[in-house]
Amino acid sequence: MKRNDLVKTLIIMLSTVIATVGLALLLNLHTGPIIEANKAGAENEALNAVMPGATGFEEITSTLTIDPSTGVTNVYKEKGGNGYVFKATKDGFSKPVNVVVGVNTSGVITGITVEIGEGDFGVNDMIPTFIGQDSTLANVVLQSGATISSTAVKNAVEAGLLILTDNGLVQAGVKSDAQILEELISTVFSSFKKSDETLAVSGNITSASRLANDAGFVYLMTKGESTYLAICNNFNVCKVFTYTTDEATGDVSLVDVTSENEDLATEAKA
Repeated sequence: MKRNDLVKTLIIMLSTVIATVGLALLLNLHTGPIIEANKAGAENEALNAVMPGATGFEEITSTLTIDPSTGVTNVYKEKGGNGYVFKATKDGFSKPVNVVVGVNTSGVITGITVEIGEGDFGVNDMIPTFIGQDSTLANVVLQSGATISSTAVKNAVEAGLLILTDNGLVQAGVKSDAQILEELISTVFSSFKKSDETLAVSGNITSASRLANDAGFVYLMTKGESTYLAICNNFNVCKVFTYTTDEATGDVSLVDVTSENEDLATEAKA
C-alpha cells in the first residue's frame, strides 16, 4: 500500500472513531437526563405510594446512624413535613423481602408496599394490618401459611421504625403489658410458636393459644389492673408470670409470681 493510501485509510478510520464517539456523547447528553428523570419519577412514585399527599422527598440516609445489619437501606424526609419513608430488606422464603414504609410525624404507619420473591407464600392479608400502627405493631398478626415471609416483612418494618425512633425522628410507641408478656414467652419456650388455633376464653383469661409444638397452652390473664401470663404444660403444671424492667439496661424479663397468684394458675389448669 502506498504511503498516501495508508494516510487516507488512517484518516478515514480516525474520523469514523471520532464521529462514533461524538454521536455517543450527543446521544448520552440527550438521553441521560431523560433516563435520570425516569428513575427519579419511579423513585418518587414508590415513595408517594406509601405517603399520600406528599409534596416531595429528600434522602437523609447519610445523616443518620444506621447499622447495615438492620437491613435498612434508605430513609427519606417528606419535604412538606408530613413524615418519613424508609426502605428495608430481610431474608424471605426464597429471596430477600423488600418493604417501603411511610411513617407520619406521630410515628404511625401511613402506607406500605412489599416485594417478595417468586415462590414465596403471599402476605397480602397481613399488609393492611400495618396501616395505622405505631412502632409496637400491636395489631399486626403473622399470616397463617406464610410464616417465613410474613416474619421477614414484620422484621423489616420493625427495623425501619427502630431507626426512626433511635435517631429521634419519631416517638416510639408504648407496648401494652399483654404484648410485652407475649413477646417474652420465647424465653421460657425457646422454640415458641403459637398455633393458628384460637381457643375460647372466659373468666380472667383474655386470650388463649395452643403451642404449635403441642407442648401445652399459653394464656393472657387479668386480675384487677394487672395483666399476667400463664403457661401450662401437658402435665397440667401451670406457672404465672409478670415482667420486670432493669432500670440500668432497660432489659425486660419474666418474673415467676405463681405463689402469689395460685387462683390464676388454678383457673388456667381448668
